[in-house]
Amino acid sequence: MEDEELLAAISDVAERINNGEIENLLEIDWDFVTDGFKESVLKKLLERIKSKLAKLKTVRSCLAFYEAYLIERKYEYYLKCWEHCCQFRDFCRALIRGLENYDSFILKEIRSKKESRTARSDRKDMPEQLRTPFAKRLLARLYPEYCDKDGQWRENVKVSFICQVAHVLSGLTNIPTSRKWVYFERLWNVKGLARAYVKLDGRPIDPVIRRLFPEYQAC
Repeated sequence: MEDEELLAAISDVAERINNGEIENLLEIDWDFVTDGFKESVLKKLLERIKSKLAKLKTVRSCLAFYEAYLIERKYEYYLKCWEHCCQFRDFCRALIRGLENYDSFILKEIRSKKESRTARSDRKDMPEQLRTPFAKRLLARLYPEYCDKDGQWRENVKVSFICQVAHVLSGLTNIPTSRKWVYFERLWNVKGLARAYVKLDGRPIDPVIRRLFPEYQAC
């Protein structure tokens, strides 16, 4: 991408983020915006975003998109390098740590709750499938767009979306169908997931959820 075209693209995205025009940052084509996942381009974008919390959401969304991109298009590289030597991943994680520390005063209440009790997925009344590193990585993808730092759903997320996430995660973590609604209602402190899923009447999984969890292949 030419320099002028690139600057125009990241300036446009930054302006839309600053104005609150993008509800779901995961819908952005981060491969295009960052010119092929370049650290320098992501840095330029962040320089144009005003809110530190918006910067944090941007990096987290970009990182989630990047992981999904590798799983879909470069799976062998993902298996070989993701956990050990993935430079863009490490760059994003370093940015996230710095932004979280900067915004600690904003997240103080959430953090204090988290530190004062065992993480919900680590509780003894949770199944072993939800306490694995793999399950925790999956759950972490819901932050910050849909869940808060403590893993609880944001108020504007509909139960029809939550029940689909529960259905997908139960499949990925091999939770028995007969127990999945009980476990996820307990994990997220919500009710009515089974009823909400039945009301969907076979509707396909939300495309946003498929992008969050590209490992899920069922209809």
